[in-house]
Amino acid sequence: MLIKEIMEDLHKYLSDETAKHSIRVAESCYRSFNDMDMFYFYIIALLHDLIEDSDLSLEDLMNKYSAKLIENQGMEKTEIIFNAVDCLTRRENEKYFDYIKRIMQNKEAKIIKFFDAEDNLARCFLNKNKSLKKRYVKVLNLLMDE
Repeated sequence: MLIKEIMEDLHKYLSDETAKHSIRVAESCYRSFNDMDMFYFYIIALLHDLIEDSDLSLEDLMNKYSAKLIENQGMEKTEIIFNAVDCLTRRENEKYFDYIKRIMQNKEAKIIKFFDAEDNLARCFLNKNKSLKKRYVKVLNLLMDE
């Protein structure tokens, strides 16, 4: 039920393309881990754009999902989920590579950003955006070098 609720919110609060992107990132993450102990990464991936690309705040997400996440994932993983989602939210006026450096300090956010950048890079090849291709290749290299 939790995942269904999150999926409904993705389509409610995000554009169709952004919602699909979040789902692709989550699916890539899930395929890579394929382990229920790592399922919280799937949840982080689903939530990773909800704050940045909607009017929702971290507090809104915590109010909406905390009880179900604690029941489903436990308190420790729930805290990890919200810390990672917060870390993955780019701050207003934050330079992009400062944002990436901040993400690199959080293990879970770093992993999700890898899958996020990978999916964004694939979209760049489809729309032939060379400057964004360079950006995402640089991000992937930075994330892999750490």
